[in-house]
Amino acid sequence: MVASSIRKGSRFRTLQSIPVHALTGWKAPFTGGAVGTLPQGESFTISLDPPPGASAVYCMPDRYEALHETFVELADRQSSSYTGYSLVISLQVIKSSCEKL
Repeated sequence: MVASSIRKGSRFRTLQSIPVHALTGWKAPFTGGAVGTLPQGESFTISLDPPPGASAVYCMPDRYEALHETFVELADRQSSSYTGYSLVISLQVIKSSCEKL
């Protein structure tokens, strides 16, 4: 797979469980997050074109709501300042462990 296929709006499915960083958004000058695993068979969409030289890209899992508690602690999800989460996935991991849909 060539890097040019990893563009905003492109969809991929994991061929095996992959490591991800989950970033949380807030109505405040703060960002949180955690390291996690996106299970085999899960699909996701690239949120933004990766800039030149990038090593990772922002993504949204297709099953956003179903995976929410996997990546974000309950206290954070219930906070009135919490605005959602996104995943950051290595371009190398996408190339080696995912298939384009």
